Amino acid sequence: MLQQAKTATKSLARHGWLAGLLILMAAALTAQPALAQGNPDDSDPPGAQDSPAAARTIVWFLDDSAIVGDQPRATARKAPAILQKIVEQSPDKHIVALDPDQLSDHMARLSRPTPDCLQGLAPCKAPLGVIIEGLGADLLLRAKLGNAGAGWSMDVEMIGPTGSVVLKRSFKVGGVDDQGQPRTLEAGLEQLAFDAVRELFQATGALEIVTRPAGAQVDINGRPAGESPLIVELPVGTHELQISLDNHLPSKHSAKVAAGKRTKLELDLSAQMATLTVDSTPVLGEVFIDNRSVGTAGTPLSLPPGEYELEIRAEGFKSRTQRIIVSPDENKIVSLTLEQRRPQLHVASLGEVDTEAILARNFFLRASYRFTSFSTGLADAQGQLDNQVFSTGDLVSADEEGRRDFAYHGLHFDAGYHWEHFGLVGLGLSIFSSGDRAEGALKTSDTQLEGVQFDDFTRLELKPAQLIFRYPYKNLFPAVQTGLGYFNTSFVADAGDNGTIDLERDGFFWHFSIEVSYFFDTWWYGYANLGIQRDLSHDDSSTQTLLGFGVGVTFENPLKSFGIGETEPPKEY
Repeated sequence: MLQQAKTATKSLARHGWLAGLLILMAAALTAQPALAQGNPDDSDPPGAQDSPAAARTIVWFLDDSAIVGDQPRATARKAPAILQKIVEQSPDKHIVALDPDQLSDHMARLSRPTPDCLQGLAPCKAPLGVIIEGLGADLLLRAKLGNAGAGWSMDVEMIGPTGSVVLKRSFKVGGVDDQGQPRTLEAGLEQLAFDAVRELFQATGALEIVTRPAGAQVDINGRPAGESPLIVELPVGTHELQISLDNHLPSKHSAKVAAGKRTKLELDLSAQMATLTVDSTPVLGEVFIDNRSVGTAGTPLSLPPGEYELEIRAEGFKSRTQRIIVSPDENKIVSLTLEQRRPQLHVASLGEVDTEAILARNFFLRASYRFTSFSTGLADAQGQLDNQVFSTGDLVSADEEGRRDFAYHGLHFDAGYHWEHFGLVGLGLSIFSSGDRAEGALKTSDTQLEGVQFDDFTRLELKPAQLIFRYPYKNLFPAVQTGLGYFNTSFVADAGDNGTIDLERDGFFWHFSIEVSYFFDTWWYGYANLGIQRDLSHDDSSTQTLLGFGVGVTFENPLKSFGIGETEPPKEY
């Protein structure tokens, strides 16, 4: 660093404006940050914050070679003290002045690294830019003092960090003051210094930096300035910015600051992308990221770093969801195995299902829930207790024919075979129960009990060899069914002190029903059934009505592969 100081001094001397008098002043402006906290109306903007870039170091070089006479030049050497006195009176700046002998010590105290360009790490700036960097300065002000008629002058150039002149100003003061009295050189220097400081320190502008996303680290001229968004006050001229943010590509920019104006720089940062490849087994499914389709499995995807919800969907398989995190420059591979869905019931609209395909499936199984009600007596029901046979008599609260109303509900199952129009129920089975109670007589061969309570009614019906006729219309099949059946009704009699007796009554009945089947697919359907039954074994029963709702399934003849039960192809509808 000491060698850099000597090099800088020689370079300045070669330019001719360090010649006899070098006044060096470094200012650490720490009293008030140059960060502009707010909008032009001084209100605080969102995200504005204090910035290290507010502290500036300004180096002055004064050239008194143009001052005529030894005594005036000796007086001119007081200029550093005069200048320091003036700038220290500024409320927002603190100035430290250095003479030529202190230059080397000042630079040694900086402990600054050798500029990158001198190490071959970066292109070199203009010579003055290298000097400014070596001095650890933000601005270089070179001022030339001289005679101006009976007065004096100061020509000042402001040099920015890149080594280019960003501002030129000339200041003059006459040999006579405002009261008409002769002005001394010392008073003239004080006036020149005051005018220069007042104007040159106002030669700054504001730079507003906004990044998307926010929170980026901003370096200005190689020095940390804070996080975006921020507003900093900078010397006029062009400044070099470097923007960096985690998971984003760093970027460099130039910004030109004008005196007394605010320059706004808006930057969109490019994310450091990651690569995601999704492998799905056993099929190549559709890939969704945060519920948005991004392509198919097996295709590499480019994503900004972060956390995502990954989902794989495929026809016939259950979707898989997984939370993933991808890092910058990461090549992530995710493998997911999809589970096949079980076949789901398909509900077809009218005409959607092929009628021929339905008719080709001849065998059927059905189940339904049914309701039935009728009026009946309980005569001739029999049971046995202690080797004694009991039978039922007349019912209390019965009509003139000895009957009363009963309501049953339960399940019905049947299986059979269909041809094109005709069909046969091989066997139908119904199991009903009733919560009704009845009161009547219970008798034996030599005694009769009155007021016996009957309850726990259960009815079992068997319907073998029921004939069916149906007429297909698209996937709607209306049909009628008829045949004979057998029933058994069992119930319990409470005989008081004699205990309880299980009684049964059975017989045969005739059955007729109409039904409508709707095929949701070729192999399953729903149907509704409305029927009547007539007891053929007892005179005390009325016509029984039934209402049922159920589902059925069809399947092809399992023996067809052996040549058994083959039928002609169905007709077209």
